Amino acid sequence: MFRLIAAVIFLLSPCACQDSAQDTAPAPTAPSAYEETWQTPSIETSDVHQLEHAAEALPIWRAYAEQRPALVLFSQDPFLVPVPEELEQKSLELIRSGPPGAIADYAAPGRPDPLFFPSMSVRLALNAGFFRELIWVIPSTHDPDQLDLATLQQQLSGAGLLSESEGQSLHTISDGFAGTVGGKPFRIVHPQKLPELVGPVITHFDLSFFGGLYRNEVKTPIHELVRGILIQVQDKSWETLTTTLTAGNRSGRVPLEFRFLANRLSFWLSRPARLDAPLPDAWHEQAQALYLATFLETERVADKLTDLCEKHPHESAFHFARYRALRAVKQGSLALAALERAVAIDPVYGLEYLPLAATARESNRLDKALQMQKLAEKTLPNDSLIRMRRISLLTELGQVAAVRYLAGELARHPWSGTYYPDTKEQLLKVSALTENDLKSFVFQE
Repeated sequence: MFRLIAAVIFLLSPCACQDSAQDTAPAPTAPSAYEETWQTPSIETSDVHQLEHAAEALPIWRAYAEQRPALVLFSQDPFLVPVPEELEQKSLELIRSGPPGAIADYAAPGRPDPLFFPSMSVRLALNAGFFRELIWVIPSTHDPDQLDLATLQQQLSGAGLLSESEGQSLHTISDGFAGTVGGKPFRIVHPQKLPELVGPVITHFDLSFFGGLYRNEVKTPIHELVRGILIQVQDKSWETLTTTLTAGNRSGRVPLEFRFLANRLSFWLSRPARLDAPLPDAWHEQAQALYLATFLETERVADKLTDLCEKHPHESAFHFARYRALRAVKQGSLALAALERAVAIDPVYGLEYLPLAATARESNRLDKALQMQKLAEKTLPNDSLIRMRRISLLTELGQVAAVRYLAGELARHPWSGTYYPDTKEQLLKVSALTENDLKSFVFQE
């Protein structure tokens, strides 16, 4: 249930939610000086923290709690899922006084015994007293005056993100909606109505925010979309203490093709003077490839991205984009090699092996599906939920010994009685399967 709630993504409208290898050249080992200038944020010039998921931001937010900042949250997901009652106190103790590394570790994607999920992070921060107020900037593409209070209350309360009383507290104000959440003032505003704020502020950007506003390179060119939002924020002159930003790919909320934006945000947030400058050449070339892809110019896209990867071999996003382009032109071996290069630089791109496994499985290429599944596990070895996906594949392949061994191994993991109450028992049953059982067995992932 908690993972389903965490996956809920909102784009508010008047009446409903919107949809939101044969290439074996060795990878170079060090980026050029030019690449470093536009890939890596400067710690000396700006306090910007690039992270994977919202739970990693908690120790950073904690460091500023005594200054009682407001949190301005740019995200599709408000991260307000309540922590189960039996784990709330322990979770609060951890985020208030625990080691910074332990906080993110206890919410790590795929962990069998989490204390909380990243989708609960803002709720926990409010309950811990880290912020005086929450301002949630929603990625709505509708006119601000079209947003409907009743729809908003129904969506947030229905998904369990707000309690009944919190939902009822929402009311219309001049720049959006206001109420209370976690006992703190809460505002929901449209990007066109960023508020004037007095007092310290922490800003948090999740890539899902830009994914919610993006349509394509013709209607909403992605670099100009991001730059426009950041200029609006800059023009507000808030007293910003620090900025955190999250990629969000491990949660499944943000497609991997948007992952490159995390580095772009870091660059611009660390160097706001560059917001008015032309795009770096590599960004401009990538934007051209995205534009061509809008018109299904697949061969030209593949050629352009191949050239881009040769010029900037350490940019994982370029290799991933090249992989997608090569798949589109039916060059499967080269595509997989490009994906391997992307994964070698940034392991999170290994998530792409999971849909590849699913596609192979749907076409009854089970050996290929198992190969892709194992690559995903190798890339993200600490994710127990990813490993568990292999059981059903092995079952279809009739590999009863392998099924029993894997299930027995996973059953020894410390599965949470709150989040995964039946998992251990189910795995123990699977570890005792016989050949006859396998014929009628269906594993519930």
